Amino acid sequence: MLWGRKPECERLGRLLDAARGLRSGVLVLGGEPGVGKSALVDHAVSTAHGLQVRQVRAAETEQGLPFAGLSALLRPWEREIGRLPPVQAAALRGALALGPPVGGDRFAVAAATLGLLTAAAEGQPMLLALDDFHRMDEASAEAVLFAARRLDREGIAVLIGTRVPPPEWETLHLAGLDTAAATELLTAHGGTVAADVAERLVRDTGGNPLALIELARLLSPDHLTGRAALPVPLPVGRATTALFAPRLAGLPPGRRSALLLAALTDTDVDTVAAAARELGLPPEAVSELDDGGLVTLDGGRVAFAHPLVRSAVVEVAGPARLRAAHGALARVLTGPAHADRRAWHLSASVVGRNEEAAAELERMADRMRDKRAYRIASVSYERAAGLTADRDRHGRCRFQAAAAAWFAGQFHRARDLVAEATADEVDGEWAAEAQYVLGGIELFLGHPGHAVRRLADSASRHRATAVEVAVRRQLDAVLAAYVGNDFPVAAELATAAAAWGSTDRALTGLAHLLAGVSVLACGDPERGAHLLQAAVDVPELVRGHGLDGQHAVHAAHELVRVGLPTAAKRILDPLVEGLRADAELGMLPYALHIAAVAEACSGQLNAAFAAASESARLGRETGNPLWHYRGTAVLAYVQAVRGEEDECRQRVAEARRLGEQLGTTSARYVDEALAALEFALGHTEAALAHTADVGYFRVCSSALLLTWPGAMDVAEAHVRGGHRLPHALAGALERTLAGDVAATAC
Repeated sequence: MLWGRKPECERLGRLLDAARGLRSGVLVLGGEPGVGKSALVDHAVSTAHGLQVRQVRAAETEQGLPFAGLSALLRPWEREIGRLPPVQAAALRGALALGPPVGGDRFAVAAATLGLLTAAAEGQPMLLALDDFHRMDEASAEAVLFAARRLDREGIAVLIGTRVPPPEWETLHLAGLDTAAATELLTAHGGTVAADVAERLVRDTGGNPLALIELARLLSPDHLTGRAALPVPLPVGRATTALFAPRLAGLPPGRRSALLLAALTDTDVDTVAAAARELGLPPEAVSELDDGGLVTLDGGRVAFAHPLVRSAVVEVAGPARLRAAHGALARVLTGPAHADRRAWHLSASVVGRNEEAAAELERMADRMRDKRAYRIASVSYERAAGLTADRDRHGRCRFQAAAAAWFAGQFHRARDLVAEATADEVDGEWAAEAQYVLGGIELFLGHPGHAVRRLADSASRHRATAVEVAVRRQLDAVLAAYVGNDFPVAAELATAAAAWGSTDRALTGLAHLLAGVSVLACGDPERGAHLLQAAVDVPELVRGHGLDGQHAVHAAHELVRVGLPTAAKRILDPLVEGLRADAELGMLPYALHIAAVAEACSGQLNAAFAAASESARLGRETGNPLWHYRGTAVLAYVQAVRGEEDECRQRVAEARRLGEQLGTTSARYVDEALAALEFALGHTEAALAHTADVGYFRVCSSALLLTWPGAMDVAEAHVRGGHRLPHALAGALERTLAGDVAATAC
């Protein structure tokens, strides 16, 4: 029975009713430990009549095991995975250890989770009750939250109990009970309670229900009725796990050790019993685990009465007991199915360097990386590096930890990790890869000059043994130079890459394209045109055949830059469709951003708006602020061209805020939007002021400027107003348009 929670129960009822009416929804229960989140989750489960129910309670001891929570959540629908698109099905099977790991975009598992839940709800609406969500492993939490954000009319109710509420949903912040409700609770668990005693207990506990229940058990009837003075201070505080210490201390030592084994593993009774034998515990230590009410034994598993009981068992155990328990579990968890758990327990059981633990943990990290659980992989690699005295393994694991952090979006952590894997620790291929990862990190963090040097160094290290890889790395360096507006360096690097003798025609064509754009930007139209012609003469390039996703998007971007948006769309349309189908949500926002620009340059404003909206949304939802910013800025540009002044200015304000948070991106897209808006409104002087801030007019001196959508507006405004053109645009016009137009303008 629940006391003092009538408004919360009514809100839960509305969530369940909405699901019965096929309206999905998410509700979060927040509050301190012991305040009653779990009780409300249990109440929702018990009243979810007519709904499928899946209840999962995350465990702190499984936070280091990727997809442990997701596996528990999706277990009833594993047979339905085959209904998903093949790429998503393979990714999900690999994550749940139902098939081989599949590398690629980490969001494929999240998209598959959404697809599987949607399919499972087709026959009957459902409630997903996720308790102690703050303890769920990061890979599972990411997939679940991704799916929850996209629910609409599926009939899926999601209830999340957590100490750290996600910001995007309604949260019921649970407070302590008032005196009346607390008195009822104390009476139910301890007998008669005097009014003044109840008031004192509520005051000292903040009305925390779990603290009140434990005090009802700890205090004598004389204390509760007021015949004896209450202890000073009461044995409570914010660390409510301390409430369980007296009960744990009263247990036989063997049972306390068995409880610790259960708290550290997946609570399977057979595993606990085997580990108990390893520690030499008597059989009754396991068979009598449920005496005392701290746990129950049900269906071969140990269920703790409350998550804080599990936490308390671990907290009161000293370091030596913890290591011994981890060691016993590592010895009994044998076979491939338990390889990850064994590695984790083994690493927690040792002190100092241990090559066996380091090797097992590195292999576990490899598996986590292959499952796309990059954050856990990064932590595991770093731990393996700390456990080994082998110099090669130490350097390799440090680098792999950095690479995994990079893929997880932890850019500052990745930079710090890879910087420690110095060149004298890793050599050959590892050194080249370390430079490549560092180059990508530097570029994202807003240091394009550093990025160019590292990416070019990676390319040079690969050139003698893997020319295709070298060319790809070199072209990444070219694009970093573009970001820094260093067109002379970009031209030099791209021209060199084109001459390296790659047999990949599409890749060589892209090198010619990048070289042509760079040379044009440096003011050499004849040579630039020659290089561009060499690029567009390569059918594999203009169709995007043979290019990986990233370089296909790059090719489309440059085709837009040189005024060929239709050619860019021929690459982008099938690419975007494929990225969507494969749930490649790391690359998809970038492809959509370029698609939006291409559509805008083609005059297809509705299509541009749709692509930019999706790019911005995916950037926000996948934690990629760059594409959130750029997608928002393109939306502002489209609204500017439409003449939607209020909407455009609101979008510009949002884009500026995002740009400031990102801290590393230029305001070019925002300036272009404002220039377009002022031109559309007839405010020529204001438009020209914003045009002056567009980066091309400061660094580019070629016909390339003429492909900028606002270039002709600028030229016309200068001609009509009798003002001088920006020097760069004047030069571009002089080389490509009729001489009398340029002469008039200048």
